[in-house]
Amino acid sequence: MNKEVIIIATPLRFYCTHDEEAFFEWLNKIPDIIRIQGVGKELHLYFDAKEKSLEVIRSLYGAFKRYKFKNIDQLKIFMNKENKYLFE
Repeated sequence: MNKEVIIIATPLRFYCTHDEEAFFEWLNKIPDIIRIQGVGKELHLYFDAKEKSLEVIRSLYGAFKRYKFKNIDQLKIFMNKENKYLFE
């Protein structure tokens, strides 16, 4: 059994219903997310611990930047030489 990794997106701030819908539609297109769970004012994104593709990391990085989520450094758990430039 693979170990799970939880990435926490906080704070959740949406400016309109369409913004929130677009955000969740985007997240649901990221194939490596096992499940999404709201916990209070946090959103927990569950992954297995295997290495992620550059496209998955770029999608997560983009979501964190666009929605101004705190602690983007937690994405470094998936850092490798192909995506390292995102974190520099």
